[in-house]
Formats: sequence, C-alpha cells, structure tokens
Amino acid sequence: MSDAAFLTRLSDAIQQQHEATMHLQQLASELQDHCQRLRSFADRLHMVREVLEPPQEQPLILPRVLANGPTVRER
Repeated sequence: MSDAAFLTRLSDAIQQQHEATMHLQQLASELQDHCQRLRSFADRLHMVREVLEPPQEQPLILPRVLANGPTVRER
C-alpha cells in the first residue's frame, strides 16, 4: 500500500471520527437542555403541590372479611 493511499484512508477515518464527535456533542447539549426543562418542570410541580391543600385523611376501611380479625375454623 502506498503512502498516499494510507494517508487518504487515515484522513477519511479522522474525518468520520470528527463528525461522530460533533454529533455526540450536539446530542449531549440537547440532553442537557432536556434535563434542565425536566428539572424546571419538577420544581414548578413541587411548588404547586405545596400550594394545594393536603388531601383529607380518610378512615381505613377494611374488607368485611378482615374486619373482625383472624378466625380459627374447627374441623
């Protein structure tokens, strides 16, 4: 293989690596933006939840079968 052919292949490989790196950097930037939007949404949701009244506690209603506790069946 000649030096020119090797240098051409090397140049092509470097170019592909550079393009892949640039694409990964773009995706990383988009991911950071997305995470920041999610964090902002979660913060707003937390603030809204604090403003709303807490739910009224409802009495615990047991199924009828459990209401009187365990029973022992005789054979």
